[in-house]
Amino acid sequence: MAAKGGRETRIGRYRAVYFALCKDMGVDEDARHALNERVTMKESTREFDARDWDLAVAELQRLNGQHNDAHAHVRTPRPHGLAREGGAYATWAQCRAIEDLADAIEWRLGRTIGPLAYVCRHHLAGEHRRPLRRQLTRIYNRGSEHRGGCWRVIPRATAGGLIQALRKMGQHYPAGGVL
Repeated sequence: MAAKGGRETRIGRYRAVYFALCKDMGVDEDARHALNERVTMKESTREFDARDWDLAVAELQRLNGQHNDAHAHVRTPRPHGLAREGGAYATWAQCRAIEDLADAIEWRLGRTIGPLAYVCRHHLAGEHRRPLRRQLTRIYNRGSEHRGGCWRVIPRATAGGLIQALRKMGQHYPAGGVL
């Protein structure tokens, strides 16, 4: 469902997420119609308006364990499907966020080594990531003036996961505690 200019409509995004979740969860047609009836009082998606799509997708996301909110979580794509800063690797904004969050955490290994050790062990584990760990370690160990930019070598999705993990760690291990 594309609107003018090739942009996807809001309902089109909900529809895509809805059917993808049904497929991933193995929901057959009869179960899907029963879910629709229970959640929206409408059996067919042909009768759905924007509110119905929101309710149905939210219910599927709850059943799938993705969240427990009353509304669906459907991302709005950026123009042309790209982030503001192009590329497959961490953005400068992500690098700044990683550094700021790392500063707010008390690290058992110290601020100098702690974040690097954490990301290598938990976000860049595996033999296939060894070259990336070496590259990151080499840049990170050059000193604090290079540290903010060292995160640019990790994939953007990995940086996003790291930011989420650091936010949670900051809540549990604020500066002054021990990690």
